[in-house]
Amino acid sequence: MYAPPQPSRRQLQRSGDRGAAGFVRLLSTVRGAGPFLLAAVVLAGIGAVLSIAWVVDAAVVLAIAAVVTVLVRRRVHSDAASAHGQAGRRRRRCC
Repeated sequence: MYAPPQPSRRQLQRSGDRGAAGFVRLLSTVRGAGPFLLAAVVLAGIGAVLSIAWVVDAAVVLAIAAVVTVLVRRRVHSDAASAHGQAGRRRRRCC
């Protein structure tokens, strides 16, 4: 009797890890840009209530700038940390 191969537990676990890692990354981005995102929401609400389009546009620009700033900082920080970690690994291997 032929039974199709079943995926290993390791493969199933990895797919769940990617989703969890993405969710954690999203939460940390929101946490880092939280005050600016909150200001953008308040500004957009005021602009919508008063029907002023340029205030809503300013809120959107503020929100995008906040998220981009957090992502760039994280990228620079992780690049610096990985370079420092590589130097430490090279030193440990040496002696």
